[in-house]
Amino acid sequence: MSSNTTNNYKGPYAIEPPSFKVEPVYLSSEHAKQVERFQGYPYDAEQDARMKAYSIFKAWHHSLQVLADLKSDYPQPEEIGALEDCVLEEEGEDVFSLHWDASEPYGSGVESILRCHGSNYYYKGASGTFGPFPSLHDALEWSELLAISSVTVSVTSSEMNSEELASLLRSQDDVEPGFSIEINHEKWNLGLDRNLHKFT
Repeated sequence: MSSNTTNNYKGPYAIEPPSFKVEPVYLSSEHAKQVERFQGYPYDAEQDARMKAYSIFKAWHHSLQVLADLKSDYPQPEEIGALEDCVLEEEGEDVFSLHWDASEPYGSGVESILRCHGSNYYYKGASGTFGPFPSLHDALEWSELLAISSVTVSVTSSEMNSEELASLLRSQDDVEPGFSIEINHEKWNLGLDRNLHKFT
């Protein structure tokens, strides 16, 4: 199972596309004259709406370009070899784990961040191990393990308490309010506000 099930605008460096639709605002003749005097040319409601929509698009597109530059500087880990993998399994410290259960025919599994000799690795069992990452945060962002889906059962971390971890987790679109998950062995529910709340 991979958490990479979102669309092109989701993930660790994601910006949801805004609505580019802007409805024309039809002014009274007197108000339109005031606007015309201010801007120096006749007021056109439909043209004004198109210009505002284009401004929204330009701002969004600029943000995507900024993120593209960030991604180019982001660490690009490689899949490590079998020997290193064996050493990780024996000597690595589990600092983050996500357990999932998709039932038959997909089964269940665990994806983890292991720390070994000061570096962090994304461990997917038979699917491979990737790294190194300089920090736990870098590993979590690259692996998208902070994105929980409807098949996520539990998340644990020795580096964060449950409140810190809950504030970082984000739910994917297939997760409905009321969804329950264990965070550091405590039960949490997804609220209508799309935030996780500790079950009491």
